[in-house]
Amino acid sequence: MSFTIIKAEEQIDVKNIVVLIYGQPGVGKSSIAFTSSQDRVLTLDFDNGAHRSAFRKDTLRINSWAEVQDLLKDADTLSGYDTIVVDTVGRCLDFIIGTFDRSTNKLVTRAGNPTMQGWGELKAIFQTFVRTLTLLGKDIILVAHEKEEKKGDNTIVRPDVSGGSYAEVFKISDFVGRLFKLGKTTTLDFEPCEDYLGKN
Repeated sequence: MSFTIIKAEEQIDVKNIVVLIYGQPGVGKSSIAFTSSQDRVLTLDFDNGAHRSAFRKDTLRINSWAEVQDLLKDADTLSGYDTIVVDTVGRCLDFIIGTFDRSTNKLVTRAGNPTMQGWGELKAIFQTFVRTLTLLGKDIILVAHEKEEKKGDNTIVRPDVSGGSYAEVFKISDFVGRLFKLGKTTTLDFEPCEDYLGKN
C-alpha cells in the first residue's frame, strides 16, 4: 500500500469552503453573503426574505424540502453557480423537520418537536445535503441568526441553530463569523472571543 504524504513545505489544495455567518436580524447577513462570488451565487431562500437584501443575486425561494432534493439532482442548474447560500440554517432545518411523519411519534411528537431519534435523523439529512453540495464543488455560505446563551455569570453570543445540528454546523464550517454593528460600522469578525463564538 502506498501513501501520499503532504510535506510541511507543500501547499494543501482547498477546493471549496463552508462559511457560517451569524448575527442579529437586519444587520446585513444576507447582503454580505451575496457578495461572495461575483454573479455566480445562488441563495436558497428558506426565510423568504431575499427581497430585503442589498446586492441581491439569483435566488430560489424554498417552499418545501422536496424542492431542495430536486435541485440537488439538477446538475445543469447548479453548474451555473460557484457558491450556494443557505439562508437561514434554522429555517432549513425546520423544513427538514416538516417532512417527518407526526402520526407515529417516532421522529417527532404530535406537536412537531423532534424526538432523540428525530434529532439524529435531522443531523444525518443535513450532513447529506452539505456533502452533496461539497461533492459538486460548491462553496457554501450558511446564514444564521444569533442568540444569547448564559455560561455561569457570563453571556455568550452564538449562532441560533437547534439541537445536535448546532455542533454539526460548527464542525463542518471552515470559518464562523459574527456580523455586527458598532455605531455605523459593520464588522464581520471570525476571531473567537469571550463574548461570542468564532472560527478563524
